[in-house]
Amino acid sequence: MQHNTRVARRRNGPAPAYNFFRNLARGDVIQLRGQRVVWGQKLSVTGTRLMSGESLIILSPDASRVTAVLGDDKRRWEIETLFKTLKSQGFDFEATRLTGLDRIERLLALLTIIFCWAHLLGEWLHEQKPIPIVTIQDLLPSSRLRAYPWNHV
Repeated sequence: MQHNTRVARRRNGPAPAYNFFRNLARGDVIQLRGQRVVWGQKLSVTGTRLMSGESLIILSPDASRVTAVLGDDKRRWEIETLFKTLKSQGFDFEATRLTGLDRIERLLALLTIIFCWAHLLGEWLHEQKPIPIVTIQDLLPSSRLRAYPWNHV
């Protein structure tokens, strides 16, 4: 759901969804009390702040399914990260041009083991010295500088 989608408040009409979740800390999850009208439907609205700092807002007709949806999304993201790393980042699996099924299976098994080892090593290194999470806003020194390119459009 887009962050500016209108969500019914308990009183005083609808408000943009980000109003309900803008004060969340990273990793926090909040579910709005009761079902709210969104796009003409009564739905449960749950929001979380991802570790990247972005908001994730989930709509569901059944409030009890939201935790399962969050868990499924996390697993899907882990699988997508694995395949992205194997295909286009780091391992460049597609550049091997292997055609024999047995060779592809062996190489994929080996790359999966290496990926798991690298992931565990990264987690251990993060425990020793946490990796800072940087957003684009952290890289830009001021709002004046952020607006600078748009002043010339």
